[in-house]
Amino acid sequence: MAFAEDIHKHKHIKLKNVGPDDHHRKWGLFDEPSWIRTLYLPLGKFSKVGVSLISLGGWHVSWVSHPRVIFNEADGKYWVYFAGGNTNRSIGLATGTSLKSALTEITDGIGGTSRVLDSSGTAGAFDETGVSYPAVIYDPLESDSNKRWKMLFNGRNAAGEYADIGYAYSPDGKSWTKYAGNPVIDLADSCEAPTLVRAGNKFYCIYRRAGAMYISYSDDCITWTEWGSILNVGSAGAWDDNTVAYPTLYFDQGTWYMCYGGHDGSIYQIGLASSQKFFESAWFKLPFNPVLSESPDNATSGCLIRMEDEFLMVYESNDPNRAIRSATIP
Repeated sequence: MAFAEDIHKHKHIKLKNVGPDDHHRKWGLFDEPSWIRTLYLPLGKFSKVGVSLISLGGWHVSWVSHPRVIFNEADGKYWVYFAGGNTNRSIGLATGTSLKSALTEITDGIGGTSRVLDSSGTAGAFDETGVSYPAVIYDPLESDSNKRWKMLFNGRNAAGEYADIGYAYSPDGKSWTKYAGNPVIDLADSCEAPTLVRAGNKFYCIYRRAGAMYISYSDDCITWTEWGSILNVGSAGAWDDNTVAYPTLYFDQGTWYMCYGGHDGSIYQIGLASSQKFFESAWFKLPFNPVLSESPDNATSGCLIRMEDEFLMVYESNDPNRAIRSATIP
């Protein structure tokens, strides 16, 4: 597709001073961010592709949710981490060369399945009955090769609550070791659905707490300091006036963009917010929100990534059944 035609069709804004290879750098760093670095910004509504990337079945017979995507340049595939399960919750991994067709779940995870992280099963532990909300980055600046893949995740306690956040590391993105001192973010009230990026020498985590988005920072992914809230619910009658949740981030030319789920007391829809820096008390919610809806069903946790010449949102869908799907700007 010609450059001018692409701008017109996808309602994108051309940005300056971006190298020709930058849109393929999708790791978890400021210079190579985890979700997207590209020549354009997405402006408009997303429409679902209509194909399930990950469906119910196997160890996740009743639940698949919270997808997080990384493009793995080592094998040229999109890696999608997701939560799933039945009675307990685990984190799995599926891969593929396209985000518009069904992905293939790996078979070299825990017990020859696609699971890469399980509950501890330890009585009283923060992750006794499950793990969920994976937030994964690859960190080539990490000196220890066994810890270059990093994950923040929520543990599910005996009461079924996702109250605290743990840390795990891996040499290959498949074999994960939980940090022995978990949880690493343990607050007076529940903190849920972390997202993780590295900017310069610090790591940043955004999560839901008390119905709003909060941010913490760390030097090592272990010791975290909370800064405060950065995104709140909308005004009365807005599509997100009840809850804002499930944040994910991408960075482009000095601006951070947050994909998040908003709830109005009835259904979840997905919107975008932007900021020039992390530490702002109120991020700007984009005027065309929500960008993805499946009313009367839920479109909840989603993340953005660029695949070739278009933006895609990979998200959790309840229409018609629970599945991981993708959507694009028409």
